[in-house]
Amino acid sequence: MKFMIEFCKNADNKEQLEAELVTAKFGIRIIGDDADDKYLKLEDGVLWMEAKSSWFGSYYSYYDETRLCSILGSSDSMPLNTRKSLRTAQTKIDDFMKKASKLFGAELSWVDNYQELYDKLNKAGKPQDYLFDLGSQIVLYPEQLTKCFEEFCKDADNKEALQEVLTSGKCGVRFKAPEKESDEYWVIEDGTLWMEAQENWFGSYLSYCNSDLLEKKL
Repeated sequence: MKFMIEFCKNADNKEQLEAELVTAKFGIRIIGDDADDKYLKLEDGVLWMEAKSSWFGSYYSYYDETRLCSILGSSDSMPLNTRKSLRTAQTKIDDFMKKASKLFGAELSWVDNYQELYDKLNKAGKPQDYLFDLGSQIVLYPEQLTKCFEEFCKDADNKEALQEVLTSGKCGVRFKAPEKESDEYWVIEDGTLWMEAQENWFGSYLSYCNSDLLEKKL
């Protein structure tokens, strides 16, 4: 497993593998010709390299870091690739919130409700590749928030009105409650400014989170 050298250079990868490879054992086994080609499988704390008799001794390049990452954390509340995506996105989110804070005139932070977002998108049937890249979808919202504030906070009255209601210093994105008949896009609740979305169009219609609609909420 030559790829393990590169794989374990990533601290998240290494930590997750150590948590699941509890037997510290590797092995190779033959699977049926009608079985799906997974190549790597973690089972009962053993990491198996799977092959078929028809191509045994071939396709070594298919045993790689990408496939191993895709199976790690599959029984956790959130898989490894999703958590890595969120870690990368958090740096960008923090940068956007610094810009938004400067425009708003006070420190703002982004709500970490990522597990809730993941769970609802997963339940809605979003594909694995989409969920693995969840961080890239979430970061679109603080980016749009900053764009909105650039326009909205130019007006002193707008800025003052927003400061009066955004008392928690928190902003975030959440899914619209099922009982709501119409999309609001902006919701101010308990001093927090929420950007509301739906599972079936998460990451889209961002232009609706704009200065004009925010002004109507105040």
